[in-house]
Amino acid sequence: MKYVHIIVCTLFLSFSVFSQKDLQIIDVDRSEFSLESIISNIESQTNYFFAYNSQTISAKNLFLDLNASKEYTFEQLLSLIENQFLFDIEIEGAPTNKIILSHASTKVITGKIVDNLSKETIIGATVFSGSNASTISDVNGFFRIVVPVEDTVLFFQNMGYLQEVYYPKTKYSKIIVELVSNIDLNIIITPDPSIKIKQDIKIGVKEIESFVGIGGNPDLFNYLRSLPGISSGSEGQNGIITRGGGPHQNLVLIDGLPIYEGSHLGGLSSIFLPQAINNISFYKSAFPARYGGKLSGVLDINLKEGNSDKFNRGFSLGMEGITAHIDGPLTNNTTISLNGKLSLFSLFVEPIAKLTTKVTDLKLNYNDTYAKLTHRFSNNHKISLTGYLGEDLVLLQRAGDFPIRFQDFNRISWGNKVLGTSYKGILSDKLTINTNLGISNYNYRSRGTFEILVNSPDQVDVKNFDILSISNLRDFIFSPQLEYYSDLLGKITFGFNYVAHRNEPNIIESERFSPNNEDDVVVDTTYNTKELAVYLENSLKLSNILFLNSGLRLNSYYNNDKAFHYLQPRFSLNLKNKSEHFQLSYARMSQFTHLLSNPGLGIPSDLWVPSTSLVPPELSHNLSFDYKFFKKNFNWGFSLFYKTFENLIEYSNPADILYSFVLDDDFFQIKIDNDSWENRVSLGGGRAYGLESFVSYNNGNYAFDLSYTLSKSERSFQNLDDGEYFPYRFDRPHDIKANFRYKISANKTLSFNWVFGNGNAYTIAEDVKPAPDGTPIAFAKSRNNTRLQSYHHLDINYEVTKQLENNVLLKINFGIYNIYNRQNPFYEYLEDNPSLPSPELVKISIYPILPQINLSWNW
Repeated sequence: MKYVHIIVCTLFLSFSVFSQKDLQIIDVDRSEFSLESIISNIESQTNYFFAYNSQTISAKNLFLDLNASKEYTFEQLLSLIENQFLFDIEIEGAPTNKIILSHASTKVITGKIVDNLSKETIIGATVFSGSNASTISDVNGFFRIVVPVEDTVLFFQNMGYLQEVYYPKTKYSKIIVELVSNIDLNIIITPDPSIKIKQDIKIGVKEIESFVGIGGNPDLFNYLRSLPGISSGSEGQNGIITRGGGPHQNLVLIDGLPIYEGSHLGGLSSIFLPQAINNISFYKSAFPARYGGKLSGVLDINLKEGNSDKFNRGFSLGMEGITAHIDGPLTNNTTISLNGKLSLFSLFVEPIAKLTTKVTDLKLNYNDTYAKLTHRFSNNHKISLTGYLGEDLVLLQRAGDFPIRFQDFNRISWGNKVLGTSYKGILSDKLTINTNLGISNYNYRSRGTFEILVNSPDQVDVKNFDILSISNLRDFIFSPQLEYYSDLLGKITFGFNYVAHRNEPNIIESERFSPNNEDDVVVDTTYNTKELAVYLENSLKLSNILFLNSGLRLNSYYNNDKAFHYLQPRFSLNLKNKSEHFQLSYARMSQFTHLLSNPGLGIPSDLWVPSTSLVPPELSHNLSFDYKFFKKNFNWGFSLFYKTFENLIEYSNPADILYSFVLDDDFFQIKIDNDSWENRVSLGGGRAYGLESFVSYNNGNYAFDLSYTLSKSERSFQNLDDGEYFPYRFDRPHDIKANFRYKISANKTLSFNWVFGNGNAYTIAEDVKPAPDGTPIAFAKSRNNTRLQSYHHLDINYEVTKQLENNVLLKINFGIYNIYNRQNPFYEYLEDNPSLPSPELVKISIYPILPQINLSWNW
């Protein structure tokens, strides 16, 4: 209530001052522009008089920098006096009509930060002064900072850019800062950690280059997985796992528009092309109120707008595929950026996989296309059109030994389509706007079809089973946002989000074998729902060492027959000095789209479903404490986190879509169930907690990062395991990442990357009980009662860069993925082996030891 009162009073006072503006023309003595002369002119021509310390003014020879040919209003003269002489001016209206001059204690600098070549705005750049005042540029590249008048230097810096220095001389300064890109690609200029309070993780595009994917290309997800508390699960796992959540619980945004899948080909790489990215922000705690709809993490990506001065081109070729980009000016005010990627991975991996695994056929195909068109109406106003199209296909087939005991066909395909427009504007020195409008489509299709030969004493029987899951999602998004900079209350952000969801989930099971069956399936259920959120954020400097980021979000969700409303407070309290940073944060989050996954053996079978009257939205509470220590080139720290989850869903029957085929002469169980998904799920909760630690060192030639996470992620459902907690599918008690980089010379770098983590948990039928008719039935005593083998691999990469003629930059990456050929399991299945008393567990691995090579040209 106190904040509301202050805001109302501030607005009232502002209105009062504006209403007193006098547009009267003052006849200035053209022979002398001294301050005393101007004051005399104003007093003689208006009914105002000045109150000030005459000794202070007369002690200095103060002259206004005026244009003799220009006429000045009363307001303009007061503004010049205030700005050039660093005075605070207080105007008292009738009856006193007094103007009080006093020496200012602070200066205000506003402006915009851009790349000196492309003129693209730089988001998240740090601005600071020697007195510990600091701020960060927003999505418009706009910044506003208030510093003491004694401060004579202002610093601007960002990862991958050389530092810029500015000397503020007036009380109010408006500037455009052009940061110069660092020509040494192996050096990252990181802002002084004692200056910048990190509510999120700002990622420089050049920082990603040390973390390549399986194919040898720099990859964003590979970098994120190197951070403590972030993992990928087991081999072939899409997405990222953030602090005990699921991959579906991360909000991923491209220019403000959501996408549902950010990975290619079972974790091969992310869909994001580094050359297409302008700025990346990642949150695993301390979520600002502007973000909602997911529980665990936020990845916010802004794409490049294109160079406004010249065309830039790039092309790369490697084992993973072909990548190309071009950006530049179409007109003086319009730029374009185009990026594309086409997979060639199957050409190299398929023959290797057939030799080293039991796979008989393997296809791994994908493509990405990015486009962004930007028009600048002025230096402060621009509009952009963003488009993205991506498609993936994973085909995996295997067969048993001769004579064929079984054969199967597994096919997963998915794709994202995004189209949107955004307007960004700087409305005044204190107010900016950012508005997004667009549509996002996601389509997922998974088919697993099996044919098993079952021997019995009397006959040979053939069992068939086919499961097809389909998820079609479409979102229409509208999200305007205002940011206001208040000298009293700090930075205030206000906005709202409107999302219209269309969801078409479908899962069909049958007793047939359907290889390559792509018949269209009629979607029998369509859900049209709406999501509305209003939020308010505040970033406030409480003292020179204490900062508070707070927010409040009201989220509402409307189904046909049910409405849900959630009030979600957020805060992050930061205490920092020159070498240490403490952060305590809390956030309540809600999620309205659920993911149903195959809980047992076999290839993933995912179903995206909406919240309904029977299945309410997911909720979570996120509490985190972080400590970081900085000293020159050495950093270390730790984090403690605790999260709770509500309204999670799981398949009720552990036999549902389990590919746990028990193959012996006595029984063979396949259960066909085509009930609605709402009737096949159970509601429950969960918790995740852990300790993250990291240490890093970088002296320019040597650099290493080491992190270890000890955590537990559990779920509990009343009608599963008697309500006892069981391990979540992506529970990863131990997670270790190590990265070492050696700069051999200015253009040669050698790096090593090693990861280790526990395998995913899943359910396997481990016992037999008789059915009512006496038939033996396999069943699992508990959910997620076993795990895949631990996941680990070591990679080595060697990078060479060379500057050729005509500004052509050549880069070559050589490497080896999984250098000791660890057979990490993608999934497992049970196979009947006549030589063994019981079925054996067989694992399928798709990424053995692989060479890496990638060549890229940029000019």
